[in-house]
Amino acid sequence: MFVIHAAIALVGAQTEAHLPCHGSRGVIGMVKGILMQRRDVDATPAFRVLVDASQHGNMTLHEVAAWLVEHRRDL
Repeated sequence: MFVIHAAIALVGAQTEAHLPCHGSRGVIGMVKGILMQRRDVDATPAFRVLVDASQHGNMTLHEVAAWLVEHRRDL
């Protein structure tokens, strides 16, 4: 959880990452899959991490998900 919150803090007010071939649902689903694999959890807890990061960072789910997809190798 700390890594996600630290990543959101680094982003700050950065604008949304543009991933032209993915819609909001696709990006959010991709991040859920990444979180499920890295944390060995099911979809519901993975989505909860994403929601918590969104609320903590005052960003939309899509903004958080797009940033995490773009920077997943750095986390």
